[in-house]
Amino acid sequence: QMLTEILKQQNLAYEDWLYQRMTDEIESHRKLILQALKNLNMKEGH
Repeated sequence: QMLTEILKQQNLAYEDWLYQRMTDEIESHRKLILQALKNLNMKEGH
């Protein structure tokens, strides 16, 4: 009983960590994409 509880906790912590990492990845990719779009727009404007 104790072991399942510990495993459940660890699993939740891992899922939290994974979600956080994915969110960070997505966020940095989004920033890169926005930056690239801005650069393209500036080039087109000239």
